[in-house]
Amino acid sequence: MKLDFKHSEESDIPFYAALLRNKEWLSIGGFSYSDFETNSHIANYIKCRNKEDMKFVILLRRTSEKIAFCHFKKITDDSVEYFGGVRYDLINKGYGIHAAIQSIDYFYKTHSISRIKAVVLHTNYKSIRLDRAIGFIDICEKYINGKRYIVLELTKERFYKVFLVNKLKLLI
Repeated sequence: MKLDFKHSEESDIPFYAALLRNKEWLSIGGFSYSDFETNSHIANYIKCRNKEDMKFVILLRRTSEKIAFCHFKKITDDSVEYFGGVRYDLINKGYGIHAAIQSIDYFYKTHSISRIKAVVLHTNYKSIRLDRAIGFIDICEKYINGKRYIVLELTKERFYKVFLVNKLKLLI
């Protein structure tokens, strides 16, 4: 599945609004509807970045249809936090893992960061399973606003090792 990435911009507000206002999608991620209640909240979210942060909309190459987003937020000089989501109607159809692999591959090829962290609500089993499948390992738990989250980490070395093994499995 070939995907394209474009930096998030104000013209993407309707896409983000449809995704981020979906109550089922929000509950999976542990978010509140009020976080993205208005288009101005979403516009501020899209614009709020420093030069090290990257926010992308992910499109199917063959149709240019917007299917997902991914964000990389700088934590330290050597690590970023990864956050992404696929449209709710596309969950369990393979889009999420393709979007995650291709966005992380792109990020590692274009940045000198060696660690990516993901903070996932402990009941978001699909996301945790996906993250582990591409090489993330659990490093700790933390509580945010009374909710338990799993913190996972992926090193560049482990990602490419898992990525290569999975590519070889497809060839066999």
